[in-house]
Amino acid sequence: LSFPPSPYFQTWFCNGGANSDEFTFTDNNLPVLTKNWDGQGIEIGSSPLDHDGNIDRSVEYEEILQPGQVFENEIRIDILTGSQVKSLQDDIVGYNRLKRKIN
Repeated sequence: LSFPPSPYFQTWFCNGGANSDEFTFTDNNLPVLTKNWDGQGIEIGSSPLDHDGNIDRSVEYEEILQPGQVFENEIRIDILTGSQVKSLQDDIVGYNRLKRKIN
């Protein structure tokens, strides 16, 4: 997965969520999601994305688009081969192993 440079980005992973009260219908308060919403994704932006309003003022962007304006953000997804997956996994595991603190 690749996307344009961004001052801040985070990945998220969700596991579960079925029948939670986080997302409910307003008319009857029943859960919107009756199955787990397992998934992984990215968020990109000009703030630390923890929604506290602490944005990087040096980043120029249009906070509100005017009628007819558009913002396009190209995200590219490539399917990896088995050997590419193995190589990437080895890189990630190796990096994590080097960063692990030993008690």
